[in-house]
This record gives sequence, structure tokens and C-alpha cells, in this order.
Amino acid sequence: EYAHKLGPDDLRIDWDAPAEQIHRQVRVGGAWTTLAGERFKVWRTSLHPGGDGVVHPTGTTPIELLEVQPAGKARMAASAWANGARWSDGDRLGT
Repeated sequence: EYAHKLGPDDLRIDWDAPAEQIHRQVRVGGAWTTLAGERFKVWRTSLHPGGDGVVHPTGTTPIELLEVQPAGKARMAASAWANGARWSDGDRLGT
């Protein structure tokens, strides 16, 4: 038996899902989300927030975004992306 091929919509992050599920989805590669309609990929996360990444709520416990890739740009630290995106605490991804 084969798993079905994942399409782009399968890789969209559901922020209401448990943190562990989101973390696994990111590790597969190609997971993405949006902020204010701008799509970007999420490459690395941590289940133990405490670094200088972007902490975001999930369906269970918060998750920390460590490495992201805005459309048309190179991968970068989530903290650098957040500064450029004018991220503020309380912003919600997937919007």
C-alpha cells in the first residue's frame, strides 16, 4: 500500500492542530502558512519555546518557529523574518 501523494493544501498548517502534529508536518518539508495573505514556508520548529524564534499558539501548547522562507526569498531565521514582517505578539498565522 502507498500513501497518497501530498498536494499543497495537505501541507498548509492548521494552527488548531496539536503542536506535535504541526512539528511533524514541518519536519516532512514544504509546510506553509500565511500572514496577512502572504504565503511562506516553515522549515524548522521547536516544541520547547525559549529561543529567539516566533512563538505561536496551537491546539495544544505553543510552538516556536525557528526557520522560515517567505515566497521568492531564501530561508531565514524566523526572528529576522518577524522583524521584516513587523510581527507583533498576538498576531495570528493562517490569515
